Amino acid sequence: MKNIGMYAFLILVTFISVFPLYWMVSASTNKSVDVSKGVLSFGSHLGENLKNLLANQDVGAALVNSFKYAILLTIVSMVICSLAGYGFEIYHDKAKDAVMGVILLAMMVPFITILVPLFQMVAKMKMLNSALGFILPTVSTPFLIMMFRQSARSFPRDIIEAARLDGLSEIRIFFQMFIPTMKSTYAAAMTITFMNAWNSYMWPKVIMTQSESMTMPMVVANLTEGYVTETPGKMITAIIAFGLNSAAYVAEIVRSGIMSIDQGQFEAGRSLGFNYRQTMLLIILPQAFKNVLPALANEFIVLMKETSISGYIGITDLTRGGDIIRSQTYEALLPLLAVAAIYLILVMFLSYLVGKLERRLRSSER
Repeated sequence: MKNIGMYAFLILVTFISVFPLYWMVSASTNKSVDVSKGVLSFGSHLGENLKNLLANQDVGAALVNSFKYAILLTIVSMVICSLAGYGFEIYHDKAKDAVMGVILLAMMVPFITILVPLFQMVAKMKMLNSALGFILPTVSTPFLIMMFRQSARSFPRDIIEAARLDGLSEIRIFFQMFIPTMKSTYAAAMTITFMNAWNSYMWPKVIMTQSESMTMPMVVANLTEGYVTETPGKMITAIIAFGLNSAAYVAEIVRSGIMSIDQGQFEAGRSLGFNYRQTMLLIILPQAFKNVLPALANEFIVLMKETSISGYIGITDLTRGGDIIRSQTYEALLPLLAVAAIYLILVMFLSYLVGKLERRLRSSER
C-alpha cells in the first residue's frame, strides 16, 4: 500500500511521456482536418498520407543524410572531447583551469549570435552542403569536455602509473586503459551527441542550400509551413520539445553517474538491511549526484542558451527581444551585445552557485 502513490506517479509520468508519441502515430492515419479537430482515434488514411509525403519530400535522401552527419559527428566528437577531458584532468598545468574557464564561458553565447560570421567562414572555406561544414562548428563542445573530465576524476591514477612503468605510451594508456574503463560515459556521451546532431535544425538550414543535402528536421519543418498556432500552443510546444530533449540528456548523465559507483557500495547497503529503494536513495544516488553535478549544471546552462531558438516559433525570449530592438532602432550590434552580456551574468551567477554547492558536497568527503 505504501508504494501506491509512487506507482500512480510513475504511471502518470509514463502516460505524459507516451501520449505525444501516440498522438503523432494516430495523427499520421487521419486527414489534416481531423487532426485540427483533435481526433485521437486511428484513421484509415495512412497510405494516402505516406504517398503525399513521398511525393512532396525526398524523405529517403534526408534520412540517409541525417544518419551520415549524426554518426560522423558522434565519432569525431568522442575522440576529440574525450582526449580533451582526459588531458584537462590527468595532466597538470598552471593555466589549465583558466583555459577550462574560457571554454565554459563559451557556453553562454547563444548560437544565433555567431551564426552569421560562422556562415561566412564556412562559405569562404567552400564547405557549404558538405558533411565537414555540418560537423565543424559542433565537433567539440564544452559540455562533453566537462563530462569526460568529470569521468576522468574517477579513473584510478594507480592504473596510469602502472601502465607507464610497463612502458605504455600516453596515447596507448588512453586508448587501451581509459576508453575500456569508461564505457558507460562513452555510451551516455554518444547518445547525447547523436540526438543533438539528429535534431539539429538551424545550422543545417543555413548551410544546406541544396535539396540533396537536406536533413530530417528540415523536411519536417517544410511540412509545417503554412500552419499557425496560438501563443499558448507555442509555449506548450517549446516546453515539450526542450523538456523531452533535455530529459534524454539528463537521463544518460544520471545513468553514467550511477554506473560510476562501485558495485560494492550497493552490496554494502543491502548487507546493512536496506531494500533496493533505500539503498539507491541513501547510498548510491547521493554519491552519483556529486559526480554528475557539474554535468547537470552544464546541461542547465546549455538548455538556457538553446531556448533562444524558441523565438522562431513566436515566443519572446532574450534573443527575440534583441531582434525586436534591432528592427526598431536599426542598431545591428548593440542589442546582441546586451543579450550576450545578460547571458554572461546569468551563466557566471549560476556557475558560482554550482561551484559553491560542489565544494560544499566535496568537503563532506574529507
